[in-house]
Formats: sequence, structure tokens, C-alpha cells
Amino acid sequence: MEVEIEHVELGFIKELSNNICTLQVQSNIMCFGLRSGVIFLIDLDTPSNVIQYRIPLVVTDNVGNSEKLLRIWLNPQGTTILVKTNYAKYYLCDIHSIMENNGQAINRDTITVVKQLSKKNCDVRNVTWIADPLAHSDEGIKYLCGTIKGQLFLVESRKFGVDPKVTTLYQSKNPIDGIYWNHRNGDCIVASKNDIIYWKNKTGSAVDPTITLNKSNQPSEMEEFEHVHTDHTNKFATHNTAYAWITDSGVVFSDVEQQKKSGEKILAGSKVILNMELPNSKYPISDLALSNYHLLLLRGSGITVVNQIDNTIAFNESIWSSGDEQMLGITADYNNSPPTYWCYSNSNIYEVILKNESQSVWRLLCDLKRFDEVLALPDLNKYDRDLVNLYKAVDLLDKGRKLEASKSFGETSAASICKVALKLMRPTAGEKEGNIDDIEALQCYLKSKLQQVGEKNSIQYILLSDWIVWNYLKLMNKCDESIIMENRGDNIESLSKNKNSFSLQLRNFIDENVNNIDRDTVYQLLERYDRKSELLYLAEKVGDYNYLLIYWIKAENWYESLKVLQKIDDPEIFYKYSNVLLVHSPNSTTHMWMKATFLDPVNLIPAILTYFTQFKRDVQSSRKTSENYALSYLQWYIKETDSEEKIIYNTVLYMMITTPQIEEDSERIDEYNKEILQFMEHHERNCNIDFILRLSLKFNRVEVAVYILKLLESYEDAVNLALDNDMIPMAKEIANTEALNDNITEKKKLWLKIARKLFINEPENPDIKQTIRTVITESENCVEIKDLLPLFNDFTTVANLKDELIRSLEAHNQSIVNIHKDIQNSLQLKKDIIQDTERFKERYQVLEAGSSCDQCHRMLQTRKFLVFPCGHNFHTDCLIKAILSSNDYNLKSKIENFQRRLNKDRKSVNPRELEKLMATKCCLCSDIAINKIDEPVTIMDTEREQWSIF
Repeated sequence: MEVEIEHVELGFIKELSNNICTLQVQSNIMCFGLRSGVIFLIDLDTPSNVIQYRIPLVVTDNVGNSEKLLRIWLNPQGTTILVKTNYAKYYLCDIHSIMENNGQAINRDTITVVKQLSKKNCDVRNVTWIADPLAHSDEGIKYLCGTIKGQLFLVESRKFGVDPKVTTLYQSKNPIDGIYWNHRNGDCIVASKNDIIYWKNKTGSAVDPTITLNKSNQPSEMEEFEHVHTDHTNKFATHNTAYAWITDSGVVFSDVEQQKKSGEKILAGSKVILNMELPNSKYPISDLALSNYHLLLLRGSGITVVNQIDNTIAFNESIWSSGDEQMLGITADYNNSPPTYWCYSNSNIYEVILKNESQSVWRLLCDLKRFDEVLALPDLNKYDRDLVNLYKAVDLLDKGRKLEASKSFGETSAASICKVALKLMRPTAGEKEGNIDDIEALQCYLKSKLQQVGEKNSIQYILLSDWIVWNYLKLMNKCDESIIMENRGDNIESLSKNKNSFSLQLRNFIDENVNNIDRDTVYQLLERYDRKSELLYLAEKVGDYNYLLIYWIKAENWYESLKVLQKIDDPEIFYKYSNVLLVHSPNSTTHMWMKATFLDPVNLIPAILTYFTQFKRDVQSSRKTSENYALSYLQWYIKETDSEEKIIYNTVLYMMITTPQIEEDSERIDEYNKEILQFMEHHERNCNIDFILRLSLKFNRVEVAVYILKLLESYEDAVNLALDNDMIPMAKEIANTEALNDNITEKKKLWLKIARKLFINEPENPDIKQTIRTVITESENCVEIKDLLPLFNDFTTVANLKDELIRSLEAHNQSIVNIHKDIQNSLQLKKDIIQDTERFKERYQVLEAGSSCDQCHRMLQTRKFLVFPCGHNFHTDCLIKAILSSNDYNLKSKIENFQRRLNKDRKSVNPRELEKLMATKCCLCSDIAINKIDEPVTIMDTEREQWSIF
């Protein structure tokens, strides 16, 4: 441990020299007073701001008789001070109010006179504050006062400005040197001259000095030591649950709570450091303070630091001071972290700094087996902490407390994992090897090491995690073995609970380490120990859905298989297991496929065909039609996506065509055939027609085959197939196909086939006249009676043909009349055309005076011109320019050709030919003007300016 003493620079305060009388530091608030009654307050967080406050003391003409400040006591929260003067007056001051008002506020709410203490004319030597130093209580101010006359008072003040209540709790025959009060359990110790007395709070819950020091509560212990024969010395100090008392022979000190834990008496077990053990000094001990493990003694101007555990001297030096400087005392601020220690003289203040206190005591505490206390030391380095945990673990292991030892082993890296594991697994006397308690202790240790190793050291992490899983499996096996061997029901229930607890712990471990464990090894362990539920839980956690799927499929649990499949977004796994799932659970599987929009049904075709093979067997064996779920899925897919994959449509038609027909259900067959035809009508362009035709012919789907032949425009084959199967209405429908209207010969040929079938099927039909009429009518008169004559047999009478022959002759006669009318109409039309031509020769156009060219807008009569029937007029040259600049390439080429021939030989061309070309169409109201709509509009600058709005 290192100790440093630093001087506090207060040179800016001129009145300090030989004037400081008291100092207190609490909660980082420094408060020191001068004899003249001036108090200085410094918040050590902002030391530049010094607050000065003057206590209202009595000043007389004789300076020697004036009231002087003797001492102050500052409460642990740094909010209140108790001031003592030489007139036996006591004041309570509100630190917050003074600091907020910068030392200017003096009123009843800032300072209160404790009149009851003054009336009793008591000389207070020590003060102990009642409240918890870490708490902020609203109960007011409470403190214990010990006087030179042996009185112990309880002073209670609800608020400033109100005279506090003073209660006498104890009266000693001798002056009270010090008071120890435990605010947690209400224990109290009073040191008075030669005696030190201990009261235990026997109520257990009520923490109140009036209860502990009640006359009915006799002291629990009392010891006697020879007192120091000086009155000005501060003889008693406390810190947490420890106290120290200066006696004539040395310093008596002890930790009350530590003594309770050890079972020793509180006072009788106290330690003593004798004066002779201290370094030589001509000065007696004038003040002392406690740290966690040391005593700070003030002797003259020297500071001596003593180790409380082995009484060794850790530090002994004198503070350099001037000749007239006198050291007055030492104080500590335990509410700071770490605590601070201060020494003061009549002129200066010094800070005593303790560094690395733990380094000087931790080995001694380990020798005393106070390991938890050592581990709580704040400045213990990692290496030392590892050693302490190792010592603690070995000690616990020697005591047979393996589970606790494993926790401590887990906190240290000073021992190898293998050695520690062997120690934990080694059975103690009377135990069997590998019992549950040993394995649990090992588990606790391995988990701690796993946390320390971390994920960065992957190899060690994997080994430890595998080991932990293995141990859990052994624990569950131990429970299973015990359950099998056990006969009592209550013990079986307890063992089952333990087994479930281990299973839950294993699952929690998997949850925490799911991303870092070695899956393959853990899989093997779980399979070897037949832990199926844990195995499935691990696979679920790591997202190994492929493993889960294989497991449930092997178990033929299709429901669980599909549940796992729901969580997978890998299409390859869907394709891989589509066959077995579709065959065994077609309904649920196809519903799953419908939800998995990322699937490509083309890759599912093999599974669908396998399922369909099984489906056909089931239909044939049961002779009952059921739903084809694969077909429903493909039909749904086509409807939702409008796919153009031909294999999908071919597969749909293949299943529809080849589905076994139940002959007894003829209505269902007809309905099913209609469904096939409807599907073909909507999707014929996506099907392989030849393939579907072969299937239809092979499986006797005649309607489908006829429809396909019609699509292929094989009308004759279609009609033949329909007639061969007595499907005469369908044959008629094909023969009347609109496409055959342009091929009357082919149409007649087909109808003659139909007619032959009708006459052959009904050779003795008494209503043959109706049959003939039907054929002629339904064929839209494509077939006439003369075409049907070769089809009649020898027994057909004229009477059966008479009516139709008459209708035929009448129709023929009507056609001749219509032809005669058409000839007459044509002759009249010819006459009308000749007359119109003659009238056009006499047609003329009247031009008004001043008419201009509609192209160049100049006088029309100045040059040769043309007038169109529409009323537009053009110079011949303007008209030629307009035509040559137009998009009428045909007319342009003719005019250009004429110009070329004119340039070569004028005699070879006829001028009327050019006039005829120009007069073909008006360039303003014909397609020449209409075609100019795509040409850009050119606007002159002058015209553009006219459209400007600015």
C-alpha cells in the first residue's frame, strides 16, 4: 500500500494562520471553522467556489472573553452541521441554505440554537448521527451526543427554526469517549473512561436508540481497559461496523459484525495494538481514523498507518510544519468512493491518500479464509482475484461443498479445466462415482468457463458446450435409471421432476448457445442417448428443417412433416419430398404448395404423375370417383398465374383424359368431357395438340378427339370419327363450321357423309321425307335433293321425294327469275353511266373577278390555271410544286417521269397527259393535304412574336 500526504492550497484565505480550530469532510463537502466563528464551505467537486459563513457569536469589549468556535460535526449527507462554542452553546446550521445563498442568509430557517443542550450546561465531546449515511430521510435530524459528564443524549429536530428535543438515554459516571451506533440493526457501544459497554438490540426489527438503551435492556457485554489520562484527545472512531478506541496501553479495535459471524464475543474478541508496537514517538496518539483495513493514527505531526489484521506498520511519516503549527486532528469522508482522509492543523489542511489498500491485506484475509471479503475489494487485480477464487474453491472442496466450489473454480483461470473437472468428479467417502451431485457441480463449473471462454475461442467453446450437453444427458439417464429401480410413487414423481428440470436446463442451454454449438456432435449425442424430444428441439432451434422433415417423414407423421415444411422457403426441399408427401397427404400437401408461391410446378410434375398413378389404382379398385388434388393444384396455378409452360397444360389434360371412367355414372362422364372441352377451348394454344389427340384416341375420349381434329382442320376425319361413334349432332356441328363456308365442295362432301349415315341407320324410316328436309335445311342448302338421290335404296318411292323435288324446282325457277332481274338492272346501270358521262362534258365552273390562286394567292388569270370541282383554283406551276412537295409518291413519280420525257424530247409527249395528271386530285382537300399532318409546322419569327404574351 502507498500513502501520500498532499497539502491543500488555501493561501487565498488570509485569516487561516493559527486560527483553524475544526475540520469535517462528508459527501465531498469540506467544512472547517475558525475560532472567530467563521465557517468555510467548499464543494470539492468545484473547489474554486468557497462559501464563507459567520456564526452569530457573542463579542465583548474584552477580546479574551468573547465567544469562540470550538468544534463542528458534519452529518454524513453533508447537509447539516452542529456547532459548539466555548460558551457551551450549540447551533444547528443548514448547509444547503447557506450554499444556495452564498453564505448571506441568516434566519431561523438557516441556523437553530439547541437550547436544551445549553440549559443542561453540558460539554459535548462526541456526536454520532443516527440516520443511514446513504439514505435521504424525511424524519428530520437525529444524533447522539456524549458529554464529559457521562451523559448520553438523543437530540431530535424535525426542522430548522424549531428547538430540538433532547432525551437522556444513558448516564455514566465517567466522561463518554465515543459512541458506536449501527443504523441497520440498532446495536450500540459506548466507551467511557475505563469501560466499554455493548448493548444488543433484542427487539430484532425496531431500530431506535431509545429501545436499545432502554433501562430494561441490560448491556450484553462490558470490558475494562485503562484509559488515557488526557481530555483533549479524540479517543474513539467508527467506520461501518468497526470501531477503534484509544486506551492507555494502545488502541482497541474490532469489527462488530465480523465478530458476530465468527461466533466470538463482541468486546472480548477485540484486538489491541500496543503502544510499544508502534514506531517511537514522543507524542501520544491525539486522534485516529479507520479505513477498511487500517488504522490512521495522529501523533504530534506524524501520521502512522497500521494494518488491522496483523498489526504491521504500513506507513509512518511526519508532516512538515512550521515552528508554531500544531496538528489538531484527523477526519474521514466515508461517503466518497474511495474514502478520503484529512489531517488539519491550526494553520493548514492536508489530504492523506491511501493507494492500493487491498494489495496489503488480501493475502492476510485469505489466510483467515475471508474469501468473499477479499473478492469484494475494489482494487484487486485480475491475477490476484484468480488466486483468491482458487483458494476459496479449494477450501470449499475440502469442506465437501462441491457445488459452491464449482462456482468459485469457474471464476478463476489459475487452474486447468481438466484438473478441476477431475477434482469435482472424484467421489467423496461413501459416494458412488458419477453421482448426480458431482455432475451438477461439474456442470456449474463448465458453464462458468464457457462464459469466460467466449465465442472468439471457437474450438474451446465447442468442446465445453459438447461436454455440458453430454453431462445433461447423463443426468437424465441417471434419473431414468433411478425411476426404473424405484418402487415408491412419491420418489418416482420427484425423480420425474428432476428429469424434467434437467431437460428444461438443456433446452435453455441450447437457446443461449444455439449459434455456437457443434450441431453434428450434439446430434450424435442426442441420438445415442435416444433423446428424441431434445433432438427435435435442437433441430427446431438451429433451423435444421431438413433434419426435422426427414425425421417426421420416417415416422410417417405427415401432419408434423407439413408443419415443418411451412417454415421452409427453400424450393429444393419442397421438390425433394414432394413425392412422398403428395402420395400420403395429398389434400394438405397441395394446400401447402398453394401457399408456397415460390414453387415452380414444372419441378413438381414427377411427383404429380406418381400420385396420379396411385390415384388411378384407387379409383379402379373402389369404382368410385374421388378428388384429384394434384389436378386441382395445377388448375389453380394456371388460373392464378396464366403460365405458358406447355408441360403443365399437357399434364392437366393427361390426368383429365386418362382418369378412369365409371360406366355407371354416365352423367358424370358427360360433365367431365365438357370440362375437358372447356379447358381445351381456353388454353388450346398452350397444349401439345398431337399428344392430346393420341391420348384421346387411346382412352376413347371421342368428343375430345373430334374437337382436336376440328382444331387441326381435319374436318373429314373429325366427321368420320363422330359418325363412327354415332355422334351425329357433333358431326353436323363440324360440317357447319364457319371455315367451310368458303369451301362448298368440302362442306357438301361432309354433309353427304352425314346423310349416308342417317339413311343407313334408318333404312326403314317411314318419315324419310323429314330426314331429307332436315339434311337440306341444316346444311344451309349446301346439299340438294339431286345430291341425295344416289343415297336412296331401291325401295324409296317417288312419293317420298316429290315434295322436295318440287321445292328444288321452285327454287331453281326463282333463281332464274332473280338472274333475269339482275341482267335488267345491269343494263339500266350502263345507260345511267353513259348519261352521266355526257352531262360531265357540259359541266363548267364560274370564276368571279379577281379570283386568286389558292397556293400562291396571286391573280389567277395572269398564268395558265386549273379549276377543280371542289372550288379550289391553282396556277398549273403552283399545283405541280404542291404535288412534288407532298407525300403522294405515286403521283409525284408520274409527273417527274413526264418531265424527264419532256426534257428529252418534247415531241414524244402529249401536253394533255400532264393536265390529266394534275387534275387527278385537289392538293388542298384530298389525301395530299391530310398526309401533311405529320410534317412539322414552320412559324416565321414575325408570327412567333405575335403569339408572345410578354
